[in-house]
Amino acid sequence: MSDVIAVAGGCGGAGATLVATGLALALRATGVPAVLLDLDPERGDLAAGLGSDGPRTILDLAAVAGELTGEHLRSVSVTHPGGLTLVPGAATADTVAVCAVLEALLALDDRPPLVIDAGSGATPVARRLAGVVPFLLVAPADVAGCRVTRRTVRLLGSTTEMRLAVNRGSRPDEIAPRTIARAMGLPLAGVVPRTPGEAADLGAGLPRAGRRARLAESMRELLDGLAGQDTP
Repeated sequence: MSDVIAVAGGCGGAGATLVATGLALALRATGVPAVLLDLDPERGDLAAGLGSDGPRTILDLAAVAGELTGEHLRSVSVTHPGGLTLVPGAATADTVAVCAVLEALLALDDRPPLVIDAGSGATPVARRLAGVVPFLLVAPADVAGCRVTRRTVRLLGSTTEMRLAVNRGSRPDEIAPRTIARAMGLPLAGVVPRTPGEAADLGAGLPRAGRRARLAESMRELLDGLAGQDTP
């Protein structure tokens, strides 16, 4: 598994932020100290949504992008209640500045593993990462959302690094996940069976146990799917 994973939504509201958070928590559960990085240039509200916003954001790294170190990354990080380390994004962030931070981070030798929320659609961040690192595109299961997601796939260009996750709980469940994957021309990494309660628990860093652990289990399956293991 690469030390960088990118997550993007095929369309707005597909659940990319939920999935990125879940993957970072799943990695930490396996002993991988991943940092969740909000590089969504349009919203940048991941940390606030998790109740973990801090005084600094990704834009503080932009000021030192030319000489970025692991210490700079740690200085802007905050700790999620579930123990997850994350770097807050910035609403209406300057795209050029965000991309400069991304380039500096990719070249950094002493950085931790990263899970990157690249926003929704073919953002400049998503374009830079598609085909370079394991890339998970999140799609809803409704017709309208799939049409937008298919356009996103064309803009990004499907590659061997890109896989699909279908979020059956983000919108009306109208199309089977494997049908969506065939239409997109992408391998299916897994399915997110989201319910509002499960999503809320995941955001609090407390994935449910027992019969209600479907969301946490689906994140582990997505990690396997990103590693190239077939989804049943």
